[in-house]
Amino acid sequence: DADGHLPKNVASPMNLKVLARHLFFIGQFELEEGPEYISATSQCVRGKNVLYDEMAPPDTLNSIRDCLIKFMSNEAQYNNEIQARVVGEDQSKFDPNCVVSIKATSDDFADRNFAEEAEARGYYKFAIFMEAGDCSIQSIFLRERPDTFMIKSIFIQTT
Repeated sequence: DADGHLPKNVASPMNLKVLARHLFFIGQFELEEGPEYISATSQCVRGKNVLYDEMAPPDTLNSIRDCLIKFMSNEAQYNNEIQARVVGEDQSKFDPNCVVSIKATSDDFADRNFAEEAEARGYYKFAIFMEAGDCSIQSIFLRERPDTFMIKSIFIQTT
């Protein structure tokens, strides 16, 4: 409008859902430019969940505004990543105090043609959705320049 307001910022919740379907990745995520991290088999991209709802149940995707989407090319790795975080009778292989939990997976968006849209944007077709942190281990290393003792401590905490 004349005051510079963007439609996504002033739309009613119902209108935002309609807008989101056409403007954002799988109708829900405003992705940052380029991956934050990339390897031979994965790409991590930060995004904003435009359907964030502060009243959503805490273990759901809509309970988070800032997310990290880890796209993966290998289905076996994708399944292993999910299984490693499942807490059940066998308990998770990861400590939930040290590892970010999965809020959703690409399987949850099959009805939105997740794989096709991801590949059209240059991403892999399997993904997990997590709450984004304030920083990554890489940024900590670059900013704090840890010594050998600190590096050992960090790895003990994350393994």
